[in-house]
Amino acid sequence: AALAATVAVRAGASPAALPPIEPEHIVHVHIPKTAGTSVRIALDSLAEKHHVARVTSEESCFHNLYTPGAHVAHMTFLRSPRAHVFSQYLHCKYKHCSGKRCRTNETEPRRPQGFPAGTSDTDGFGEWVRFFADGSWTPDKGDIGCYNPYNMQARRLTCTRDGFVFPNLTACSAAERRDPRNACTDMANHVFADAPELEAREPPLAVVTDALAKHELVGLTELYLESMCMFQYRMFGRLPEGCACPERVEGAGHGGHNKSPHGGASRRAGSLPPDVARLVDVLTRVDAQLYAAAVSRFLRELRAIEAETGQPLLCGPLPAVVRNALPARSALYAAMGGLVLVALLCLSKAVAVCCRRMHQYSSVGGAASAADASTEAGDDF
Repeated sequence: AALAATVAVRAGASPAALPPIEPEHIVHVHIPKTAGTSVRIALDSLAEKHHVARVTSEESCFHNLYTPGAHVAHMTFLRSPRAHVFSQYLHCKYKHCSGKRCRTNETEPRRPQGFPAGTSDTDGFGEWVRFFADGSWTPDKGDIGCYNPYNMQARRLTCTRDGFVFPNLTACSAAERRDPRNACTDMANHVFADAPELEAREPPLAVVTDALAKHELVGLTELYLESMCMFQYRMFGRLPEGCACPERVEGAGHGGHNKSPHGGASRRAGSLPPDVARLVDVLTRVDAQLYAAAVSRFLRELRAIEAETGQPLLCGPLPAVVRNALPARSALYAAMGGLVLVALLCLSKAVAVCCRRMHQYSSVGGAASAADASTEAGDDF
């Protein structure tokens, strides 16, 4: 089924060509824990190479970064919600660690007070998720000094606040933020008691998808390499060397980053206890729908670029979280499409074999018929 779904990405009708962007300004909406730091490093390198005048990469609301213009490329990465929330927890737990000290689960003095470290990462993660998803959480209870996992990706696309706060959610000035002793964070990381609808824990899906549509480039953390190769093609008009299968080179096309980021958290999120996974799904109902929309768009654009270039970019089966994000009907059609394609290939081979045999039979039979006719004629004369 995984292979069929992957094959079916290329099995549909020929997709429409994607217009080139030729950006003079690249705006990266950095949603935390979606490979944003890797993207920012890559963009700096690419901008220098391709003479892009300006690159903006910030952890802020899309509303604050949106810059309409003919040669502006807005980009963001989205991530499977379960892996995204688990990565948020790991960041909160270990962000103040030094060396191996925190990895032994020793108490870290700078860790937010009351933050659930647990006896293991999975155990602590379960405690952290329950704090938000037990049905009694309100913004007044705070975020335990770190990220608020309620639909963070969707909230980033709809929020409008611009500023920073201390872990207790009181305002943090620009001067205080520059002091490394202060753990000031972007206001967009949190949910406030006075939050309007667009900054609430579950922003309206229609507004979220409208914001996504304003991004010229949308990547998937789980397909980071493919995303960066696609971005380069969209922006600069050609695929970098090493992007196409089967000659895929790790690190091709994205500033030399030598591996897909955040793989560990994604793998561990796939083995969460079922009850914890269900609670994460409660926290990310809108994010799940946003991610599904992003996956559909990503695969559609991938097919378009493959059709334009004649080069395959997806070198193996789709990751399970990507495949599972497709709507049930689309997933079924994808699987059916793959099977139909395989069937057509088999049929074409069968027809070719049949034609060869008919040709051979016709040649042999024709020669025999001619000989028989000649014999018969000779007998007549």
